[in-house]
Amino acid sequence: SPKLHAPEEAARVPKTSLDEEEVYALTREAAEGEFVVSG
Repeated sequence: SPKLHAPEEAARVPKTSLDEEEVYALTREAAEGEFVVSG
């Protein structure tokens, strides 16, 4: 399975109701600039 490079963003997603690939896709979209997380 793919590694999430932004676990803090993935934590916002209900992983219990999403497939791993969906979580990864959502995290990638976020990383692409859909929304920015200040850390």
